[in-house]
Amino acid sequence: MTIYPCGCEVVVKRPGVFGNVTAVTIRFDLVTYEVTYYVDSIQQKIWVHEDEIMKDGKKQPIGFKK
Repeated sequence: MTIYPCGCEVVVKRPGVFGNVTAVTIRFDLVTYEVTYYVDSIQQKIWVHEDEIMKDGKKQPIGFKK
């Protein structure tokens, strides 16, 4: 499984805001991301499905190190 790592910059398609991934949840095959962004210097957070964000870059594999 691959995910966008915490700290990477993404764009939430609607409303079209730039933010950073601050948390990731995985439940069965569903991946959701907490995206933190600012509006008028006020911090906002939103949980979105991975289809609702855009990112230039690659996802990273997750798992345990040996």
